[in-house]
Amino acid sequence: MKINFPPLEDKEFIQKYLEVCNTLLPQNQKLVDSEMALIIEFMMLPDDKFAYQRFGALAKRKVMENAKANNWNLSKINLNNKLYSLLEKGFLRRDEDKVIYLPKHIVNATNEFRKNKKFEIVVNFSNGKE
Repeated sequence: MKINFPPLEDKEFIQKYLEVCNTLLPQNQKLVDSEMALIIEFMMLPDDKFAYQRFGALAKRKVMENAKANNWNLSKINLNNKLYSLLEKGFLRRDEDKVIYLPKHIVNATNEFRKNKKFEIVVNFSNGKE
């Protein structure tokens, strides 16, 4: 089965990509809508400025400003609670220096989409008897 989406903007692509990934996650790791919205806001930050500190203090302030501009009252406490939830679910990860990172598949998919305006997901199912 092949599904072709109509042309998407970057933000719409990230939303659809997260929704598809979310269907494949175990129930205890599924993202709620507000967590997806938060991830999208962080992904929309310019890479030249935030690629290596995607979840730093400056990035958080920028996300809160953008959220407020979109009529989403996102407090610092609320933002941090959502990040902790994403860490507990294993969606985000921390390194030994406590720096938070997005999953590589999301970063790579978004970068490829931005570069080529195209991205393909292949899902294989098997009964394990091959």
